[in-house]
Amino acid sequence: MSVFVVDSSTIISMALNCLLNIFDKFHERGHRFIIPKWVYDEVVERPIKSERFGFEAYRIKQKVDKGIFEIYSGRISDEARIFSKYINNSFLADHHPIKIIHPADAEGIILARRIGDGLIVDERNMRLVVENPMGMKSLLEHKLHRKIKVNEKNLENALSYVKDLPVLRSVDLVSIAWEEKLMDLDGKDELEKILYSLKFSGCAVSFNDIREYSRVV
Repeated sequence: MSVFVVDSSTIISMALNCLLNIFDKFHERGHRFIIPKWVYDEVVERPIKSERFGFEAYRIKQKVDKGIFEIYSGRISDEARIFSKYINNSFLADHHPIKIIHPADAEGIILARRIGDGLIVDERNMRLVVENPMGMKSLLEHKLHRKIKVNEKNLENALSYVKDLPVLRSVDLVSIAWEEKLMDLDGKDELEKILYSLKFSGCAVSFNDIREYSRVV
């Protein structure tokens, strides 16, 4: 059995593509999915009142009611605040620090380290923080069109909180489910279309990655 902390970005990607039942399949195999309370607020409490996103929010709430998603109601820890302070002061443009993540996002990362076996997140910034922090530098330079300096001491301190944390995306979940025959798909062409759909729904995955997934699974 594995325990994963799930970010709102992945839940939204999966809901928009009618793939939430994949969580049920993994849950049946003993895996647990933890969502922080603020993630629940973001994907259920607020959107369920809207006409545009109410149906997706209702379907996510059903997963909570069934115990597929377990809500973690703890407060943002001091550890998460310290981590977010370090990472948000690691990259500077014109000597001004760039805010990378919010304390709530930081708590998702810390929570995954503390009680879980990994983090499931589609949002690009959070993934880069964990997997490729220097890729964040390149991304910021591309977006801001200016040189980004790195406070190496702050970045080193930040990375000490996320070292060796496994990270998955919605495309990873779908590919694993396909390999383990948990999805009723006709073939790789259909899988590839699902992966592209997840990308266009917000999952941080490149076209090359999708082609590689389609080739190896």
